[in-house]
Amino acid sequence: MRSILIIYVAAGITLLGAAFGSAAYLGHAYATQRAITVLKPQGNELAGRQAVYSHELHSAGAALILALLMVAVLVSARNLQRQVGLDVSRQLKIVVAVPLGLISFALFMNLAEDIRVVPEKDPTAVFINGGIVLVVMAAYFFICEYLLSRRNPQAVWKHWPTILALTSTLIVTPVLVIASGETMENVMQAAGLAIFAVVFSCAGAALAARAARHRNPPTLSA
Repeated sequence: MRSILIIYVAAGITLLGAAFGSAAYLGHAYATQRAITVLKPQGNELAGRQAVYSHELHSAGAALILALLMVAVLVSARNLQRQVGLDVSRQLKIVVAVPLGLISFALFMNLAEDIRVVPEKDPTAVFINGGIVLVVMAAYFFICEYLLSRRNPQAVWKHWPTILALTSTLIVTPVLVIASGETMENVMQAAGLAIFAVVFSCAGAALAARAARHRNPPTLSA
């Protein structure tokens, strides 16, 4: 049981890091190519930007290959778990949810810094760039909690410790923001993000519960 858990945690964290790393590299490559198109640099500056673009693409490819390898490891671990009849208990899922919550904070910070689909000078930049960040974060919490709550027809009510563990990093963030003396606007943004994370985590658990009930409908007694 412990070995399977270690494989899940290590491969899962590596998979998430590789997937988001690949996305970040692709984003940097896109930004570099856009800068080349808009600024039209010449000489050494052009060569330098092209070298950065090529490096980012190669790095994205390497990260994607690593992510695919981790998917293969997780699938193999899952098959092994089924063969030996192990059950990952709720307590172990909470252990898995804690590092996923820590990764969510790092993911948000990186996205907030790197997502520049629309230049900051554009009046719509806050809405478009911020919207992309929120969509990615919503998908992250939804998918994570869905996978953690699979096969549980009462996941929303029985998996609340997992939901709390998954979102705990963002839940305590407003308190840390207040303690650091930040403005009320920053506090409200941190609190809003925490609520946002809890809502989409609950949505993932609700969908998992619905899928479990559909897969194993209750039988009517005579």
